Parts: sequence; structure tokens; C-alpha cells
Amino acid sequence: MTVSINGTTGITSPSINTSGQKMTSAIFRVNAQLLSETTTIGATENASTVGPLEVASGVTLTVTSGGTLAVI
Repeated sequence: MTVSINGTTGITSPSINTSGQKMTSAIFRVNAQLLSETTTIGATENASTVGPLEVASGVTLTVTSGGTLAVI
């Protein structure tokens, strides 16, 4: 599938890269708005996501002391 934006084509359909992240191209990174599995960001890790971010009922998001989560 090719998407046309303002008459320009070339954005292709999403694919999955080797780390399981949905990508639309080398420029765009797409993330879900709902966290649906318990996740821990370790003390030596940095993580980021583009918000809004919702954590599903019964799911835990833990940012260990020393770790960083940036919601942009």
C-alpha cells in the first residue's frame, strides 16, 4: 500500500523491525497509545514514547530508580 499526502507518494505501509517496533519508514516511529503488558524500565535504561500514554487496567509500568521514561 502507498499513501499519498498532499499529492506526494512514498510512505509505505507499516512493517515490524527486529526489535518488534512498528515502523512506517526510516523517518517515522509509531507507538501504541495503550500499554497492554506489564513493563519495567531498568535502572540503567532510558525509554521514550510519544503520548498520550494510557496504562491498561491490571497492567503495571515500573520505572526503576535510576531509569528514565520520557513521554513526549
